[in-house]
Amino acid sequence: MNKSKPILITDTTLREVHHDRWATKIRLEDILPATEAIDRAGYHSVEVWGGANFEVALKYLGEDPWERLKQIRKVIKSTPLQMLLAGQNIVGSRPYPDDVLKAFVAKSIENGIKIFRVADALNDVGNMEMAITTVKKEGGEVQGNICYTISPVHNLDYYLKCTAQQTDLGIDSLCIKDTSGSLAPYAAYDLVKTLKEKFDIPVQIHGHSSNASATATYLKAIEAGADIIDCAVLPLAIRTAQPAVESIAAILKDTKYAPGINLSVIKEISDHFEKVAESGRLSGPGRFMMEAGVITHQIPDEMRADLITHLEQQHALPRLKEVLEEITRVRQEMGYPPLVYPISEIVGTQALLNVLAGERYKFIPKEIKAYFKGCYGRPPGLVDEWVQDKLLGEEEPIQDRPPGRLGPPGRLGPADVLAPTIPEAKKKLPASLIEKEEDIISYCLFPQSALTFFKWRRDPGAYPFPDEKALKEKVTKELEIEEVIQFAYQEDLLELEITEGENRISIKRDTSFAEEIPAPVAKKEPEEVSLAHLVPVISPLVGTFYQTPTPDQPPFVEEGNTVKEGDTLGLIEAMKLFNEIKSEVTGRVVRILVENAQTVEAGETLFLIEPEI
Repeated sequence: MNKSKPILITDTTLREVHHDRWATKIRLEDILPATEAIDRAGYHSVEVWGGANFEVALKYLGEDPWERLKQIRKVIKSTPLQMLLAGQNIVGSRPYPDDVLKAFVAKSIENGIKIFRVADALNDVGNMEMAITTVKKEGGEVQGNICYTISPVHNLDYYLKCTAQQTDLGIDSLCIKDTSGSLAPYAAYDLVKTLKEKFDIPVQIHGHSSNASATATYLKAIEAGADIIDCAVLPLAIRTAQPAVESIAAILKDTKYAPGINLSVIKEISDHFEKVAESGRLSGPGRFMMEAGVITHQIPDEMRADLITHLEQQHALPRLKEVLEEITRVRQEMGYPPLVYPISEIVGTQALLNVLAGERYKFIPKEIKAYFKGCYGRPPGLVDEWVQDKLLGEEEPIQDRPPGRLGPPGRLGPADVLAPTIPEAKKKLPASLIEKEEDIISYCLFPQSALTFFKWRRDPGAYPFPDEKALKEKVTKELEIEEVIQFAYQEDLLELEITEGENRISIKRDTSFAEEIPAPVAKKEPEEVSLAHLVPVISPLVGTFYQTPTPDQPPFVEEGNTVKEGDTLGLIEAMKLFNEIKSEVTGRVVRILVENAQTVEAGETLFLIEPEI
């Protein structure tokens, strides 16, 4: 029995367990009890960070992502920690300047990350170059990446060229990342075999079981010479996640590929997460079942989950088939990008808006406009010129790439046009909210989520974060009190008491300063304006409304402002993208009917505009 070629395994359990589909229930305390066993299991590495996990901790869990990493590193002392670094996008949905990327990499290594899987959703190696060189400079290990997809422009030569560019930059290994489950077993065999023949680097496979073929794909890749595979323990494996480590170990038992892992320890880990699942805090990927249709639409599991959730919120789930078909069309118009985060979110959101609005490209997220402008890098194929002209108008796509950056001459990379962010962030962020250098990086990456978290961290009693139910109850209660106060002033009441069950609201006006401080006056209806002539601005989808582009900037518009047709009135965050709400007429903003950071429904009126006559 030849044991000369055991397959190595990277464990993805700790990333899957706090994936954003169910992360709002899973806290660090649910993870830590399993980490000691994970360290004893015999894994090649453990993937613990990357993608949406960083913001999830800030936005939903009330946990510092840097502290989570530190705590995991304290226990997992022997097995290398690994993360997914999305090139210039780092862990977000847009490109960031080089200073943020460099600081993020340095602090990640300082806090315990050793292996960085550097990826770009477009396979534009120019977007990966700074990340690769920075990790190498800081002493980390770089794993390059090719995002696998099927299209008229993605073939073996394409992937070989992409790999050659990365090996020229000095990557230590290469991952074939298949987020949609589109990599068929025999296609995997041919791809891996050719890569191993052409390049002297380890090859790793990351697949999802969305169409139930990932295990077979892994086996053919192993036969072709793959060195490492990504797996999760059974409670979080298969279905829309990676193949189960238990299954792979059983299949490869008594072969030369048998992984050197301790199955009794693996059982400890599985048993722990089974208990977490039984507690109701872990729903896992079961709801988003495997589907053969992923081959047609090539939709990653998390993208499909988001679409289902948003269509349910819009009461439009029966239109899922239309949205899937529209995704195929939008992807073609965008030059066949792989449906990998954040590009998958951009494609999916635009398709959703096209279907729900009944008109293609009536509503345009700022991210898709940035894509066609070239801010995300070079699309794999040619974009549709009609769509590009419609989205950009008078604006020109980015053209000139300075010397020293990879990519075709005459084209910029995303970071080439972005000014440093950290110096400005240090000025904007109140010193009282900063506890460590990593806070500045978190703020640069996710200003809204980070600022909210920092305020809560400083004064937890002032904000019941991250208890969503408590937050909703608090907001409702505050609205009720505000309405009662407004009613009391409008009716000129000195005292008012309202009792409902065990709840009692009592208001008594202090008249001692009545002469100095007049009572608030309710807003008057606009004079000489007929409501029948006002133009409503309607929310196209469910999401969170923002009046400002960032927390430190003024609102796009205020009541009384004059706006032109096409002016941006606000943003709605949905599916992790910010959708610009624009005025369809030239006129005056008479009413703003929603508050900043308020959740809005599809069809809800956001603004009332008096059109110019």
